[in-house]
Amino acid sequence: MFSIVRICNATGTPSLPAKVVPIEYRSVYVVHRSGLGETAAEIAEAFCGGCQEAAAVTGRRMPYTHVIRRDGMIEQAIPWSTVAPHAAAWNTRSASVALVGDFREHAPTVEQWDSLVGLCTLAAVLIGGANGIYGHDELNGSSLGNTRKRCPGHKLSMTLLRRCVRDDILRLCHDAGMVW
Repeated sequence: MFSIVRICNATGTPSLPAKVVPIEYRSVYVVHRSGLGETAAEIAEAFCGGCQEAAAVTGRRMPYTHVIRRDGMIEQAIPWSTVAPHAAAWNTRSASVALVGDFREHAPTVEQWDSLVGLCTLAAVLIGGANGIYGHDELNGSSLGNTRKRCPGHKLSMTLLRRCVRDDILRLCHDAGMVW
């Protein structure tokens, strides 16, 4: 199993109040890649002003609910209920995770993968199933017209991730004594 071992306050510019929605409005969990830092705090700093291009895209706000570091540590950057600017047309109905690295070039570490499967299993329970888990570029209208984004990248298989999440849910149900 996994645990979220660090929570940081990375909401962004304090003068801009964050929009929040009830958890039951969340039906999608979006997987991203990030090369803007090694921790949630570093990524937040880039989006909140340290990198002008990134800050311009997000309105100086942390776009990711969770960050998974290369060592597999999961950091919760913002509350589940906070609407974050990570997938354009999908922001209000989704939460998100960013894995540190570029998965167009290399696969996630074993530790990252294990944490991602565990976190996405939890997300699937909250949002109503593994079919609500998407890679950023799988969602129409998520990249503001950037069709070359390739996020999270072809070396992070979303098909395999959804299959692993379904298997984990079935295993949890079996362990709880449920019969299918």
